Amino acid sequence: MLVPWLSFTANTALISLIQYQLNLEGDIMSEQLKTQFTKRIIELQQRIDSIHQDFAEGRNADWSEQAGERENDEVLNALESEAKIEIQQLSNAITRIDNGSYGICLDCGEEIAAKRLHVQPAAIKCIQCAD
Repeated sequence: MLVPWLSFTANTALISLIQYQLNLEGDIMSEQLKTQFTKRIIELQQRIDSIHQDFAEGRNADWSEQAGERENDEVLNALESEAKIEIQQLSNAITRIDNGSYGICLDCGEEIAAKRLHVQPAAIKCIQCAD
């Protein structure tokens, strides 16, 4: 985007302005991602709290009911584990946003495709390295 009729100083200033705007847009996008991830973490924590409340309610005295409740407990334990894993992944993604490494593959150092990050926002590897 150099303009031939502008002086070197003017072109340098123009380049600096464009870089500033790109950095500003990147900062805004980073803040939006962090907000989105934080909201999801809050949702997951609420789910975990709800699971803990269900466990705290106690169990039915009827033996047949207790068998069904134990099966339900297994499902709730699995949901809690998945929520905790996702919370950790999103927290790590926020850290990567803060240190400027979000969207960069940990293995090869290349950018992770935007489509992959859209589907799996906490992805740490590009599709080639993930296989």
